[in-house]
Amino acid sequence: RDLHTPGVHETDRVQVEFPDVLTTDISTVAAAVNLLHTAQAASIETLVKLQHPEWSSKQIDDEVDLVMQQQGIPAPDAVPKLGDLE
Repeated sequence: RDLHTPGVHETDRVQVEFPDVLTTDISTVAAAVNLLHTAQAASIETLVKLQHPEWSSKQIDDEVDLVMQQQGIPAPDAVPKLGDLE
């Protein structure tokens, strides 16, 4: 079956090119991170990853540690476990 429109030549067709990577502007990312943070729906690590997808694991860990320190959140290994309280 012929899918070509009569009278339309190959040179008349519209060519659409998509970029290799879709980019998101910083205000969209910031709004999403803020909503997730306000709803307490994501960990600090997830929020950092959303803001900085190009960062290495070390950079993310360092930023998570810094955010936790600035917010007065104790490091996970500093929080006593239930068995440690007896």
